[in-house]
Amino acid sequence: MELDGVWERLCHSQKLRGDTKNPLCKKEYMSKRFIKSLSTMALIITGSTAMCASTAPDQQVSVTYPLVAGSVNTYEMRAYFDGHFPPFDQPGNPTVHLYCDIIYQSKVLSTDSNGSQMRFSVLSDNILLTPKKMKLGDIPNSSEAIPFPIDLSTVKEALNSSDIVRPDGTIAKVETVNNRLIRVNIGFDLRKLFLLLMPIPFPNTAVGSNSEWNFGSGIIGSDTTMVKYTAKVNSLNLQKHTLKVNMLANSSVNDHLNSTGESTPIPSKQVIHMFGKVKMTGSTLFDTESQGTGIAVSLQKGVFNMHVNLKRIPIGKGVNNSDVQFESGPITVDARMLVLKKNNGATQ
Repeated sequence: MELDGVWERLCHSQKLRGDTKNPLCKKEYMSKRFIKSLSTMALIITGSTAMCASTAPDQQVSVTYPLVAGSVNTYEMRAYFDGHFPPFDQPGNPTVHLYCDIIYQSKVLSTDSNGSQMRFSVLSDNILLTPKKMKLGDIPNSSEAIPFPIDLSTVKEALNSSDIVRPDGTIAKVETVNNRLIRVNIGFDLRKLFLLLMPIPFPNTAVGSNSEWNFGSGIIGSDTTMVKYTAKVNSLNLQKHTLKVNMLANSSVNDHLNSTGESTPIPSKQVIHMFGKVKMTGSTLFDTESQGTGIAVSLQKGVFNMHVNLKRIPIGKGVNNSDVQFESGPITVDARMLVLKKNNGATQ
């Protein structure tokens, strides 16, 4: 520390206040011992303040989703799939780049003791094959992309869903099961995309910073013997009304599919054996608002990354079936999904 510089600043501050006779303006007061004592005092004060901040008790709160009858939320989901997957990929083909931009709407229809009946609906879609891998958040140049040959009514028929949802975010019951399947196998059922709108089921205990818990179902499956989901609070700031949660999921896939791509336990209908690994990570940002003794949360932004490494081998009647042969082969996909809230939960 430069003693002269410290003395000059202190003396100048006194002169600005008109106190030119203050003894602090005499340089002999600026001894090394005096400067050292000032520095030590500053360190003690600063350290005490930091200690108080770091040892402040972590606030624990219960967390739920605000499932109020009539409430509506709209989300944009941009998904990027890069890799090798049927029906596009055949031996020797280059890497496939698939872009999906879907506007989803979630609406709470009614609420009772069993949970809330919710409808998840596709409002619009834009599905394209692109010539190269894109950055997360980017929109492809329409002149370079090729529209995926599927109309909006088919996408709605496949992806729209009605479910009974509990306040903690778990699915109590699937009200409608869509038999229409989009025949693009990217390592998970596209009909589960709506789960990314409420991606984190919360525990029935209070959570705070660094809280961690497991949950049993999500976009890459619900068999707890084959898949494990873990969530961990990154930060909770009740003053700024934000909650950040990270997630990790690992799945071991060992499934048998029928001729329409559905999972089936009936050996005589099994035509493909699909097996391998799927890993998913995610970071989520929620808005929070006080609700009773806890908080209600609404997803504002989610970023999800998925790595898929699967094999599909024809079995049974599928061995000599040309259609099955066409849809078999490896599935290696790197998927990135961005979910953005478009409204503030209006009630209708």
